[in-house]
Amino acid sequence: MDRERALTLTDHNPELLAMLAQAFLSQCDGLLAGIDRAVQARDAAALKQHAHKFKGSISVFATTSAHLSALALDQFSEPPDWAELERHWRDLAAEMTRLRPELAALAPAPVLSTP
Repeated sequence: MDRERALTLTDHNPELLAMLAQAFLSQCDGLLAGIDRAVQARDAAALKQHAHKFKGSISVFATTSAHLSALALDQFSEPPDWAELERHWRDLAAEMTRLRPELAALAPAPVLSTP
């Protein structure tokens, strides 16, 4: 992740970047699961839908490789080359495994309630 670029995209507001990271992480698993289901089912329409949402969500964090993989999953040619799309999906999943700790470090710690 390019933290400086991400801060530029959030108007140099680290609190906003942290809130966006927290929001993204809260929906990330669902978005990735949607992409996985679409690839496994060979459902081009669902893949475009889930990949488009993911691409828009990840773009603020200035992560070139994750964004490019999501872009490839969103904007593929017809008919789909499923072997190529599976490769992009594997690349995206691997990149998110690497990126998730960086995003979690940006997100504010949850507030713990006291009894």
